[in-house]
Amino acid sequence: ERCRLVQHYLQYKNLYADISYILHAEEILPLLKKTLQHSDLSKNVLYGTDFCVVRNHKSEKEMLADLQAGLSEAEFDQIARENPVQFLNI
Repeated sequence: ERCRLVQHYLQYKNLYADISYILHAEEILPLLKKTLQHSDLSKNVLYGTDFCVVRNHKSEKEMLADLQAGLSEAEFDQIARENPVQFLNI
């Protein structure tokens, strides 16, 4: 899956991905951290929750707490603050 994202990113520089539905799955965190280490890919990852879909798995508050515990403050700021500003061209 990550290889496909890298290939698409290399072909389409304006491709963004959000972590919405997969956020509830604990095994996604190592892959997310690896993606955030890639200097180009990390700029195109957005925080998302799709809370209305994943609330069967965890609450939005639990997902946020788990993600913040698994990422550094800089990594979280990038996907939750910096990248959305870039995406929205604010």
